[in-house]
Amino acid sequence: MDILLWVGIAFLLAILAYLLREDVPLVMSRQLRARGTVYDHCRRVDDGSEFFMAMVRFRAADGRWIEFTDSLGLPKPKPPVGTQVDVVYPADAPEKARVKRLWLRWVIYAFLLFGLSVMIGRLMGWLR
Repeated sequence: MDILLWVGIAFLLAILAYLLREDVPLVMSRQLRARGTVYDHCRRVDDGSEFFMAMVRFRAADGRWIEFTDSLGLPKPKPPVGTQVDVVYPADAPEKARVKRLWLRWVIYAFLLFGLSVMIGRLMGWLR
């Protein structure tokens, strides 16, 4: 049973490291905000499931037009083409923009940390 806990901990730590690699540059730099427009959707199929990610275009503070694909995939193409969305990006790297969804990141981090706490607690014998 201990080996499964170690594998679970390693898996959750890998996910946490990936997310932090994406989030730390955004949080540590000066953040800028903009309004973007959904201009299309990118369709992906993964293990037979179909997902649609919004493709967003916005004008950065330096005047350049930036396009990016949202990382959140949904089973239907939402939000509809033409919808305005809030965008956040590092001031020095507008190409690293993302749709602003602060609540979603907090929920993901909370679940990861809760899972790690439970697994470590079980491994240390603090939880049965």
